[in-house]
Amino acid sequence: MQTDLLERERQHRTFYGLDALRGVAAIVVVSRHAPALFELSLFPGSALGVDLFFVLSGFVIAHAYDKRIVRGMGSGQFLIIRLIRLYPLYFLGTLIGAAVAIFTVASGVSSATGGYLWRPFPLGQSIVLSTFLLPTPAQSAEFDSLYPLDAVAWSLAFEIVVNAIYAAFHRYLTTLLLAGVMAVDAVLLLVAILHNQTVDLGWNWSTAAVGLTRVFYSFPAGVLLYRLSDQGRRGPSLSVIWPILAVLSIFFIGLPGQAQSWFAVAAIVILFPAITLIAARSHIPSWAVRVCAFLGVTSYAVYALHRPLLSVVNGVAQVLHFRIAAWAPFSGLVFVAALLGLCWLIDLYYDQPVRQWLTSTSRRPAATGGPDMASPFPLSPAGPLRQP
Repeated sequence: MQTDLLERERQHRTFYGLDALRGVAAIVVVSRHAPALFELSLFPGSALGVDLFFVLSGFVIAHAYDKRIVRGMGSGQFLIIRLIRLYPLYFLGTLIGAAVAIFTVASGVSSATGGYLWRPFPLGQSIVLSTFLLPTPAQSAEFDSLYPLDAVAWSLAFEIVVNAIYAAFHRYLTTLLLAGVMAVDAVLLLVAILHNQTVDLGWNWSTAAVGLTRVFYSFPAGVLLYRLSDQGRRGPSLSVIWPILAVLSIFFIGLPGQAQSWFAVAAIVILFPAITLIAARSHIPSWAVRVCAFLGVTSYAVYALHRPLLSVVNGVAQVLHFRIAAWAPFSGLVFVAALLGLCWLIDLYYDQPVRQWLTSTSRRPAATGGPDMASPFPLSPAGPLRQP
């Protein structure tokens, strides 16, 4: 009989406050990408969700792997574990996006995420490259998304890049070096965000370098936070509701002109690291543990799948001549509720079984005397930035 998923979460997970933050941020990002369903923008600062994800990633990766790498885990072994965690849902999102794109070619219905019509050769090229986690060459100035089949996949690709660097250079990543990297990147972020007048950078070819700058600040910040908190004393903890409200407030704020850019930099450099530390130490009432675990379980699937699923909804609405905007924001609430339920089922019946199969496959060389490339720890069904 299958063990209840949330009970396993209670056994193997510690940072429920971080789970809650990640789940809330993922839902906010969905609202950003579904303006037709909500017909309003409640969270002008929702583009900052990616930066929060990267901080959370650095924190939990350091918690899960710092000591294991010191004890001898190789960078190749670490990357296999991370790819097993990230790839199945990435692949599913890409597959759905490819199916939608093929439909647009066959029917002439435009994509929800860009309003463009695919042509056969660029579509085939994008499908092949995306299968191997490679970006798609820009087709035009308007169509230059790194991962057009699932636009949010750029952050997953950058996550893998920074994970690889973390593992390969772990022995050199001292507190001083991490702080130095963060200081340099903070300056680069400030210049880039003020120049572009937006933080929504990194998803396309013209701003890809800035996207790397975002991850190269926030991920080391998470690693450094964990190391400092692991060495220090735990102070009194606050209720998890406070970091959640703080994050929602940051997403909610929309300032005029350049003031928003300055605020975005402050959120990335100061506020998100501080909120992450508070959330990691936060008090979780017993009744809220299951809620936080649910948000953690579904957050990665929500993030990885919502853009192609929005395209499916848009395509169906176009074929049926149904005006989604006429039902906003009720249509948006229904979509989010359905998405959460669907992602729960996808995690349970697709993501977990696939990852377990991939893990068992990666262990087979050990049975014949080769190196064991699998994690000795149980697979966690947490979000994109959580240890397997």
